[in-house]
Amino acid sequence: MRDPEKVNLANIGGGVAGELFERELGEVLKNITDINSDPKAIREIKLNVKIKPTDSRDVGLIEISCTSKLAGAKPVSSSIFIVDEVDQLNAYQKVQKQTELDFSNVEKIKEEENVGQ
Repeated sequence: MRDPEKVNLANIGGGVAGELFERELGEVLKNITDINSDPKAIREIKLNVKIKPTDSRDVGLIEISCTSKLAGAKPVSSSIFIVDEVDQLNAYQKVQKQTELDFSNVEKIKEEENVGQ
């Protein structure tokens, strides 16, 4: 008969603690390399081991969990232009007061100027 193995982090729960940690580490690494996440945010992995003893205190029930805290999406800045239109405020992506210039007649005007010279 083999001597019983003392519990340690590598063998607790049949090795599940290490497996759970590796899974969460993979999620953290994906989050770090995601260009849409905040590069300066701190990521966190928590390995939680709960031991609930029985009334006789010679047996403990173990619950192992592992969670991670990832960085959220980094904020994106943009501008809007606010316009009061007949007593109603609206927001636009472009400046509404600025009219677009019509350049469709530019070539015709140049031709007319060249004819007169």
